[in-house]
Amino acid sequence: MTEVIRGYAFNNRPVIAYPNLFDVASKKVIPLSEANRGEGTDRIEMHEVLDTITLAIEAGVVPRDSWVKFLFGTKERFAMFLEELDAYGDVFRLTDRWWAALEAIVDCGGDEAGHITFEDFAERLREAAEESGQL
Repeated sequence: MTEVIRGYAFNNRPVIAYPNLFDVASKKVIPLSEANRGEGTDRIEMHEVLDTITLAIEAGVVPRDSWVKFLFGTKERFAMFLEELDAYGDVFRLTDRWWAALEAIVDCGGDEAGHITFEDFAERLREAAEESGQL
């Protein structure tokens, strides 16, 4: 008899609302430059930032013409995010909901070509911010 690979039920990684970054009830985003770190931590982690961006985009509260200021507060905090995002794929993978949220910002029409890694998105987010006059 042939041995088969055991089947399983796939569980998506949940997107979590972090109260120091996003208020679910009011759909209010606290820009990263103003956010307090989570209790017991010394920094805001990238997955918390990506979850917050995802929830804000899904809630439809992010303004197209000022998303850098709305999400990050300052150009410097946005630059820090891009630097960390660029390297994040060395260890972690881009989830579908994160991809969809980042794609909504860069507005590539759902085309995955050239938009499949954190490094790709770091570059495209910088370009989108520059093209829209936010940097």
